[in-house]
Amino acid sequence: IVNNINTRRADVAFGESEIILYGAPNIREKLGNITFEISANSFFQTNTEQAEKLFLVVQENAGLTGKEIVFDLFCGTGSISLFLARYAKEIYGFDVIKSAIEDATRNAVVNGIGNTKFQKVNLDTYFKKGRNLDDYPTPDLLILDPPRSGIHKNMVKALPKFGSRRIVYVSCNPTTQARDIIQLIHWGWKLQSMTLVDMFPHTPHIETVALLTK
Repeated sequence: IVNNINTRRADVAFGESEIILYGAPNIREKLGNITFEISANSFFQTNTEQAEKLFLVVQENAGLTGKEIVFDLFCGTGSISLFLARYAKEIYGFDVIKSAIEDATRNAVVNGIGNTKFQKVNLDTYFKKGRNLDDYPTPDLLILDPPRSGIHKNMVKALPKFGSRRIVYVSCNPTTQARDIIQLIHWGWKLQSMTLVDMFPHTPHIETVALLTK
């Protein structure tokens, strides 16, 4: 049991500090062959049975052969990165939440995965106008899994500069996903498929997985 403290008046899912009231500071989940240790401030899919199905859809759309460089943008605890790691050459994960990056890095070690690297950055500005891209190899695949608000306009404008011909866009909000996909189509990607995953049966909430290619 963790008391997560937020003193701000804002619609946020994580606070500024936390107090452990009882037990361990994290919980443990397993998806496929991967074990995840998740702290209170880190995002993780709550319906883990459906989450595994979601990640399998992502894997199928990724079309990995073991030779690809992958960027996992908005990676959270690294769940998708670690799930796909055995099928890629290298995966770079980026997220703004420090505890999530710490979880992702620790989970890579726990699972003996050595081809993933995770970095805390603000994606709204980090790659703005293609900045910082020279610090990384050119990605063959982009995985996008943003919050409900979608991808910040600075990030959307930067995506063509990554040089990737394949995008897998995971979203919990089809409205903002559609907005972003329209922009990606404008820049030359083609929407190849859209898969819906019912994460919360008998509710209107779904996850959508879009595949775009050039």
